[in-house]
Amino acid sequence: TYIQAAAEIHERSSTDREDAIQMAFVALQQKTKRNLVDISLVRDTLRILRPHYNAMKINALVEIVDPSDQRVVDFGTFRTKIRQALNASIRTARSATTLATLVELVAVCVAVVNFCYVIMVSSKFSASWFDKFQETVGSIITLIAGFELLIRFNPLRIPDFTPLTRLNATFDGIALLAAVT
Repeated sequence: TYIQAAAEIHERSSTDREDAIQMAFVALQQKTKRNLVDISLVRDTLRILRPHYNAMKINALVEIVDPSDQRVVDFGTFRTKIRQALNASIRTARSATTLATLVELVAVCVAVVNFCYVIMVSSKFSASWFDKFQETVGSIITLIAGFELLIRFNPLRIPDFTPLTRLNATFDGIALLAAVT
């Protein structure tokens, strides 16, 4: 029946998974000649298995396997922790650099100033000091908005520069609208 076949397939996949973990442990253990596996070998293996992960994500996976930082793991720990590490989905928490924070601050300031400017212009606000500089202020806001949008896309490929709103469709659309208007 279908249920028996599904149970048999599930049992076989569990057995295959357990065998794969044992073979991986034995393969990594051969270099140490002890009943332990060096974490540096686990790190190298994770780099091969997850080539798209950067060093920070690989370190997070290694921390799952060796949370006590003993630099070696036995089979029992390896068996349970390697599954957790391989099933883990590591999201990158971006740490904001000074430049990224500054760009974020400029983005918010430009948005607020542009909002106030548009409200003043559309409400037929009339003041002698504003009427004289209306076009100049609008041009400056447009230039700053365009520059801020360009910087957020990081055309110079500045390392460790990732503003939190980078490639956010809503925010980029509003910034583009602000630069055009």
